[in-house]
Amino acid sequence: MTELRGAEKLKLIKIWVEAATNCLIAAGKSDNTEKMMQKLTDDNDNNFDSSLFLRARLLDVFINDWDRHNDQWRFAYNKNDNGGRTYFAVPRDRDQVF
Repeated sequence: MTELRGAEKLKLIKIWVEAATNCLIAAGKSDNTEKMMQKLTDDNDNNFDSSLFLRARLLDVFINDWDRHNDQWRFAYNKNDNGGRTYFAVPRDRDQVF
């Protein structure tokens, strides 16, 4: 087996991240930023997992992805114990990374 070079490893990471993102969105429903913010405002039972969002942003900093705006996030959700939704951030479109 041949060893991968740095650029090849980065390409594999990019492919893996994109595949994982698509699986997360396909596995459950997701909302865009505006819709998620509105649902958080409308219902106190809905909440947001800020620690996962922070982890995603720290990964952006680590891989030097500064191209983030509202359309580059989806917010998937799970039902919580209160009957509301717990949203978690799913970053998309890492085209400025490499």
